[in-house]
Amino acid sequence: LMLSQALAGRLSELNLADCKCTDLNNLFGQLLDQDDEDPSVLARTRSDGTGKSAVVRVMSAEALPIAAYEASALMLTGHAVSLAATGEVHDVVERLLEGFPVQLLQAVEDAPGDSLPHCVSVERLVGGEDYFESAWQGHEAAPNFGGRLDNGRVFGWSTTAVPFSLMRIDMARLCKLSR
Repeated sequence: LMLSQALAGRLSELNLADCKCTDLNNLFGQLLDQDDEDPSVLARTRSDGTGKSAVVRVMSAEALPIAAYEASALMLTGHAVSLAATGEVHDVVERLLEGFPVQLLQAVEDAPGDSLPHCVSVERLVGGEDYFESAWQGHEAAPNFGGRLDNGRVFGWSTTAVPFSLMRIDMARLCKLSR
């Protein structure tokens, strides 16, 4: 959570839009602050474990706030995240992530999709015009893939409501609530 909060703070320092990272961090903080023994609590943090890896491919400077949002959501669900970009966008990503622990959040030079290690379980593409041409041409996508283009079009897993991916719902409790 602290790393995700620091990322949101760095976005602000670099005059990049926050893109709801702060809201996501606040929600996760509230989930963490709940009493696990309280039977009235309906939603708690997920506990899927850690050690998963993700790549967020940043195709344009305008997409950096969305990329940071995706990175925050992935970190909060136990992923080590690489933000991949080229050229000037890569330079901005390096400034954004300067001083962060590279074991958990790092800037990397983007490369063709078929060069991704097989351990990458999540792949996101943000920005750009056409995801088929720029992302998954010639290789099989990661098991959890998706993204958001510059025109606002979303595809794949990124269409899932991110806040819900951070929590688990107590179904037994939910069934007992009046309808």
